[in-house]
Amino acid sequence: MAPLYLLQFACLIVCSLLALMLLVSRFHVRWLNRRYETSRWLIFSALCLLACHYGLQMCLGIRAKSDMQGAVFNILFYTPAAFLISYAIWGIVCSRAALRRYMAVGGVAYLATLVVFFVGRSAVYGAGRGLLFYVIYALYVCSTLFFVVMPFREMRRRRRRIEDNTGGDIMPYVRYSWAGTVLIFVAALMLTVAVLDVDVLFVLGPVALLSLFVFVQSFVALGLSLLPTAETMSEEVEREVYDDEQTAELQIEEKETVNQHFNSVEEALAAWIAAKGFTKDGLTLAVLAVELGTVKRSALTRYFERHLHTTFRVWLSDLRLAEAKRLMLAHPEYSNDVVSSACGFSSRAQLYNIFRDREQMSPGEWKAKAGVKE
Repeated sequence: MAPLYLLQFACLIVCSLLALMLLVSRFHVRWLNRRYETSRWLIFSALCLLACHYGLQMCLGIRAKSDMQGAVFNILFYTPAAFLISYAIWGIVCSRAALRRYMAVGGVAYLATLVVFFVGRSAVYGAGRGLLFYVIYALYVCSTLFFVVMPFREMRRRRRRIEDNTGGDIMPYVRYSWAGTVLIFVAALMLTVAVLDVDVLFVLGPVALLSLFVFVQSFVALGLSLLPTAETMSEEVEREVYDDEQTAELQIEEKETVNQHFNSVEEALAAWIAAKGFTKDGLTLAVLAVELGTVKRSALTRYFERHLHTTFRVWLSDLRLAEAKRLMLAHPEYSNDVVSSACGFSSRAQLYNIFRDREQMSPGEWKAKAGVKE
């Protein structure tokens, strides 16, 4: 059996199994998140499209006949698949207005590819060479670069915001979701070279498959760790947040002085702290705003940045660290697992990292220094 046929068969099996994995994982999520579910079906569609592509390649043997014909056939399938996956990534991290613009650009790029293909079909498949092939290939490369660069820039811009507005440990996001997305971007760029030559395809094809596998695994893991939509923000609150961020200064100056505003935020936070609200798992700045009720997220952001000169993440970590120290002194018999859970840390590892960062020692070393006997 020809090596090319075996590679295509392996790609068909992997894409089919990954599509099935995405479909089955839908029944294991605890909460539904509309954006995530939209992205799930986009990636599922891309995987099914790729599986159909490899099935047709096996049946028709287009790649075996000619590198150029095979490249054109690949481009016709790889371009929409890349668009669907990048749109799925983009859809989780950006606003709806940006999504519409991104969809328009991606749709126009693929439409241009189809127009050039049908107009020059005789030139590409007749002579096997020609200027139109290079036009199609140039459109494919430019489209892929757009599908990679734009989501990547948006993810980097949002990463700092996620770190500042999230109280939990985001290392799983950094290690898995971020790494998986970078890998799929690298795989997409590699395919722009691999489509031109079969020998290169044998080298880069398995790497691209491995990247696709890691990406899907990361995407499934992300879905299993998402909070329910009701505990973060409703659609009305989300719209209110964006409006507030645009007109925050004018509203504050018109309604109350800055000091009065900060005093009201401080009072609301004091009551929330007294009720041990900071020990809850999965806290974000948006969740805190919803729990306080009378304080908006934009107001909290200004309070932390201008009054406390810190971020929500650091402020929350300090509260939890103080509570952890109190528990260790009051209950020396408590293990680090119990302390981390009682204080709202996502894991014992996060408790350990906080102690290392703030105290330059482990929790056990801090207890020994404080004279706590277990």
